[in-house]
Amino acid sequence: YSMRKRAIAKIIVCSILAVLLTAILLGTIACSSRTVSLPSPLGFGWLKKSVEITEKTIERLPVPNIRFFGCAPVVTINGGLDESDGEQGDYAAGGGTYENAPKSIKIDWAAGRIVVGTHDGSDVQLYEYSGNREIDLDRLPTDGGVAESERMRHKMVGDLLKIEMYKTRIQIGFFGIHGTQNLKSKTLVVLLPEAGLDRLELDAAAADVELYDLTVKKLDCDTASGKITAENCAFDEVDFDSAATDATFAACAVDRIDLDVASGSAVFDLVNTPSKIDVDAMSTEIRVILPPDAAFEIKTDALASKVSLNGFSSNLINGRTVVNGGGARFDFDMMTGSVTIEARQDAKNTF
Repeated sequence: YSMRKRAIAKIIVCSILAVLLTAILLGTIACSSRTVSLPSPLGFGWLKKSVEITEKTIERLPVPNIRFFGCAPVVTINGGLDESDGEQGDYAAGGGTYENAPKSIKIDWAAGRIVVGTHDGSDVQLYEYSGNREIDLDRLPTDGGVAESERMRHKMVGDLLKIEMYKTRIQIGFFGIHGTQNLKSKTLVVLLPEAGLDRLELDAAAADVELYDLTVKKLDCDTASGKITAENCAFDEVDFDSAATDATFAACAVDRIDLDVASGSAVFDLVNTPSKIDVDAMSTEIRVILPPDAAFEIKTDALASKVSLNGFSSNLINGRTVVNGGGARFDFDMMTGSVTIEARQDAKNTF
């Protein structure tokens, strides 16, 4: 039930934040030079105990815009920090190139498509295009069609490359706070050296994600809807926190998988046997394809769910389903949905 509790908690938090923002805006009608104190609702410790509104701050208050992507409410506050304020001035606009490759990349993208692949060079290349486009990495379009005011922002902070969909604004969504200006769809293309990354973090509200030929120690995805596709990639760890998302990993090697999903599907067609799979899911269909000699043991905590094996023989030992003597640990905490673990039928057993 932990997944359902977390989902309910996120909905409550988003509702409280929406009420708080509305209260702040209503306060602007009643006061122009005096201070208004708004108590923190329900005693949440991470919220400040009060919000003080003075004449100066009232003049700079933004106007929120509430939209929904599927089941994901998104409150966008236009009129956030200006690029001349603080670290915002360090961001570059539009596509670009970085000669020194980062160790980590963090991408905030509200809607459209994210495509990350590799190339033969040693630099990092960034491209953006208007709309949600199908992209051929070998023949990238020359015209992005993105207006100057809507160009993405990016900068290098130490060994971290940060990519924002727009000039930074405040966006409060179902899965946290994102940086964005509005919710028009755009396509981001990132080309990396083949050397790989320590971490790739993707924070998206309604974007399709495509990953090709990557080597990444940790892939961290927070998504509200859309599709995620990875082909011929190698990850030490894959960490998903998503809702209404369909994920497909084809011909990939993954050592550890951590899924926290509310609905959708996940297919892991792997050339190796992960050392650990930990799934906390609701209304999700999960399929894992492994080499026929994979050795693992399964522990399940399922309500109205089914975990089945296809092509593997198993024994029940101490409440666990043991395959080929055991070894890797697979834990499934499911509420509705199903899990199928099947043996690969071809000879592709090595990465």
